[in-house]
Amino acid sequence: MSRKKQKQQIEEEAVDKMDLFLANNYKKLLSGLAVLLVVFLAGYAFKNMNQSKSSMMANKAGQLEMLVMLSQGDKEQVGKFLEIGDEYPKFGAYVNLKAAELLISADKRDEAAAPLNNVEGDLKELADGLKFDTGLGDVNQEQYLSGSKMTALWYYRAYLAADGDKKQEIMEAFKNKYPENELYKQIERWNG
Repeated sequence: MSRKKQKQQIEEEAVDKMDLFLANNYKKLLSGLAVLLVVFLAGYAFKNMNQSKSSMMANKAGQLEMLVMLSQGDKEQVGKFLEIGDEYPKFGAYVNLKAAELLISADKRDEAAAPLNNVEGDLKELADGLKFDTGLGDVNQEQYLSGSKMTALWYYRAYLAADGDKKQEIMEAFKNKYPENELYKQIERWNG
């Protein structure tokens, strides 16, 4: 019997200590929780504000892109569109590539070279492909033949641009690397 009483007393004492601690530190605990809640809400608001800013920027870029397209590459509209790339470097490569594409489709190829030369990063290969396909600049195809995201397309381009023995050499390399590629099969159909 004495053991049961002793156990019961120890359990009651622990509960009493917890109650005492909560009673003594109630305001401090509430203040700490309030601070954590404020920090969490501030972080959440900041995250949403940044996403909202990116979304507004994408909408603005889309609107200007449509204006440039509808205006058939009007110099003033293209200038406004290119300013987005300067103002928001994160969108710079896309804006320059898209501006060049819109200028080419509006038959203003001479104005498209400058934006194409300003494309960097992940979209550089696309810009170089557009430059090569439209004849707006010299592109070193070898850098893309050794390994890129669009290597098969670069082999196809190189084949079309090559003459004589070089053409046969490119065809052989294309065949070895991409025997099932549709572009390779297209060349085979042409050659009979």
